[in-house]
Amino acid sequence: MKKLLHVCFMLFPFFSFSQTNYTFVNNEGIHKLANSCYEIKYNANGLLGKTFSVDGALGLFYLKPAGLGEFIFYNDNKRMLATYGNRIVLTDELSEDVIWTMLRNKESKIVLQHKKTGEYMYESYFISPHWFPTLKLTRKLKKAINLGYASCNSCTQFPEAKLNLTGEIIKTEFSDGSVYGMADVHNHGASHNMVHGLINTGKMFSPLGIQDALKDCATTHGNGGHLDPLGALSRTGGDGQHAIDFKSVLGEMYKGHDTSGFPTFKDWPKFNEATHQMNYYKWLDRARLGGLRLMTVYTVDNIAASILMEIVYDKLGSSLYPEEGTPNPDDSQFSGTEVSNISIKFMYDLQDYIDAQEGGVGKGWMRIVKTPKEARRVIKQGKLAIVLGLEIADLMDCIDGAKNRPKCTKEYIEEKVQFHYDQGIRAIFPALHYNNDFVGSNKGGFVYEFGQAIFNGELDQYELCKKEGKFGHKRPAFDLEAYKELCGFGKGIIGEIVRAITPIDLSKIPELPEITDELQYYCNSVGLKPKGKILMNSLMSKGIMIDIDHASKKGVKEIKEVLDPYGYPYIVTHNDDVKIVGEAVFSRGGLLAQITTKSNENGSKCKHPTSEDAFLNNKLISDASLKYKNIEATTLSTDFFGSLNALGPRFNPKVNDCKKPQGNKINYPFTSFDGGIVFEKQESGDKTFDFNTDGFAHYGLLPDLIEDFKALGKTDKEIETWYRGAEAYLRTWENAISAQKRYNSKNTTQTIASAAPAPVPVPVEKNSEEEIPVKSIPTVLVDNKATDLKQLINKDVRIKIYPTLVDDSFNVKSEESQVFIISLYNVKGKRVFQQVFNRGRKIIVENLSYLARGMYIVNIRDDKGTLNRSYRIVKR
Repeated sequence: MKKLLHVCFMLFPFFSFSQTNYTFVNNEGIHKLANSCYEIKYNANGLLGKTFSVDGALGLFYLKPAGLGEFIFYNDNKRMLATYGNRIVLTDELSEDVIWTMLRNKESKIVLQHKKTGEYMYESYFISPHWFPTLKLTRKLKKAINLGYASCNSCTQFPEAKLNLTGEIIKTEFSDGSVYGMADVHNHGASHNMVHGLINTGKMFSPLGIQDALKDCATTHGNGGHLDPLGALSRTGGDGQHAIDFKSVLGEMYKGHDTSGFPTFKDWPKFNEATHQMNYYKWLDRARLGGLRLMTVYTVDNIAASILMEIVYDKLGSSLYPEEGTPNPDDSQFSGTEVSNISIKFMYDLQDYIDAQEGGVGKGWMRIVKTPKEARRVIKQGKLAIVLGLEIADLMDCIDGAKNRPKCTKEYIEEKVQFHYDQGIRAIFPALHYNNDFVGSNKGGFVYEFGQAIFNGELDQYELCKKEGKFGHKRPAFDLEAYKELCGFGKGIIGEIVRAITPIDLSKIPELPEITDELQYYCNSVGLKPKGKILMNSLMSKGIMIDIDHASKKGVKEIKEVLDPYGYPYIVTHNDDVKIVGEAVFSRGGLLAQITTKSNENGSKCKHPTSEDAFLNNKLISDASLKYKNIEATTLSTDFFGSLNALGPRFNPKVNDCKKPQGNKINYPFTSFDGGIVFEKQESGDKTFDFNTDGFAHYGLLPDLIEDFKALGKTDKEIETWYRGAEAYLRTWENAISAQKRYNSKNTTQTIASAAPAPVPVPVEKNSEEEIPVKSIPTVLVDNKATDLKQLINKDVRIKIYPTLVDDSFNVKSEESQVFIISLYNVKGKRVFQQVFNRGRKIIVENLSYLARGMYIVNIRDDKGTLNRSYRIVKR
């Protein structure tokens, strides 16, 4: 191995040991150690500045953050600091055993705590500290060694995808004050856990780095990639809505794909590998630097697909999955809400992870935003604003006819809306693919109607209609003829699986109305249900954006009837019918997005859509937006990691044959649209990506897509409409907030308030340290129920709150890390604060200075209903 010249400079002084209580603090000095090289020495047993040596290797490490205050110590031999028993060792095996938490006290003494065991690093010796010192683990903090770090000019870096660019962002707003940046209004980056983790593979990040986040996908797709039916469908060009060539799909599954991920990336990511992660955080950062400034990340799940893949796994798993790492589906994740909660927590963890890479809390380039004002501030800082949304088939676990599901009463629906709002959700689909408790679905064709039968054991009901865009189908899948074909398809395992999951009584298949005119089609006869109206009202009361893109034709009409009296806009974020629905959406102040991967009749004439198709389709959007909304803007709608392909290359006939000659290629390097950054070809591991031949293979190639527009001869004025997408989205969001105020002013008795009521606390003596005795606490209203707080206020060994005398914040310590809903009530029972905390055993509830002095009740619940405890605090 080539030797590196190491020049090191003392960063932290060394201290002799003294017994001190060490606690983790978000100290900038610790966070600034991120992604740099250091030589480590330590003080122990009365000796100062000792050489850090493990397995004969000296203590020169690259410090890769695994989280806030957590690091992987990586040396020049590509080995990591780990443990074996209670000994400190070096290993080349990547696991949670290599993550260390750095703790620092007020005197700047630093110790290392092993994250997995919670034990501390210390030095043992034989007879004397000078004789055979060995680094080990101990539970006793007082024995922990004190560390010092000297900064070095070079070392072997931890593996990571590259940005391959120079320069910096020079534009964050237009001269008219509008924010500058592209918006992707429909993305599924956090959907690796949907469908029990049996469809998608790869994560946006992992604490263990790219080697784990984008690892070999055999544990998901089986040995040789043969258990990837959705990927096979995407590679054959199927979209699930039209006729499926089963032989081609099965042939593609038989062929399989190379499962190896980082560092070789032989078969993925690719533009037509929809089930492999394309949103890795480093790729997103490259896109941000190229102008992406807003993204809506929808959590997604499909219970029908979960049931189907469970059976496929059960039938084929033992033979086609690797012996180690075979999927172990968690039945609790049959609930879309469970999957959603996991995905939302993952996004907040991603935000923390990026903060850790960039030097501390709040310093990262990505922020989850909850208001348009916050989004504008983030975008004008050159950062990426993330809006969280829900696109779940069994939204709020509400499914007509399904077993073991809650009774979706008005109170339940409103409580769930509040819960999701507190999580940070700001956009919701009322339906996905199937009829649920709220509204009928617009999808038709084999895949979706097959799924409807799995979903709740029912078949779609149809009425005749005129075809309008995506509304209307010639032949539903589950007429008698189609079902017999399906059950008879294949004498082997395919037919067995079909019959197992859809034991439909053939006599109950509804008769279809007869088509007597070639202009007649079948449409779903299910519209907006009574519970759907409750949902619409609840969403309006919170200012949550409503995406109607999956609702039936009848459902869309009836949703509009509920929203229109308040001028409430709606959004359609992956549509393909601009000419039909553009006026209806934009004239209401809403947002319409053209799905990015759709062919255009005047486009590239290639097997798969390319940048030329995307540009022409989005030109229709920007024209309609200018006409009806007075802003010439368009947005991306990639649907990445949500089962759709990306744009193909224009110069690779082996994978994307084009029927007309293609013009100019991208010439690397190229300059960003704002002129501040120069981009080279992107490198990830051993793979170098070229948009000319790879197409939109992953999100880091978004700047290359814009450059391909230039190669196609598009003008700066035309391309600028893409960079006004974030502004267009925020104006729609602001329209929803304005309509929310109109709704709430006309519905003052709504259960879910639009804002927390003003507190009316009981005054207490200034600087009083005495707790108010329990017997003096009256009966109050908590969640609209009369409650004797003598019964509520009790100690729970799982939860500790301190201090009870509060200035601006208090702490909640739990024995378990879970989702907590923490609410504050004044003594009249009015809720004055509520927030969902998604992670951690120690939570800080802060920014309470706005509360008046007095006593408050702290109510702590978990999301599973197993914990509900209340405590009292005094605000002084």
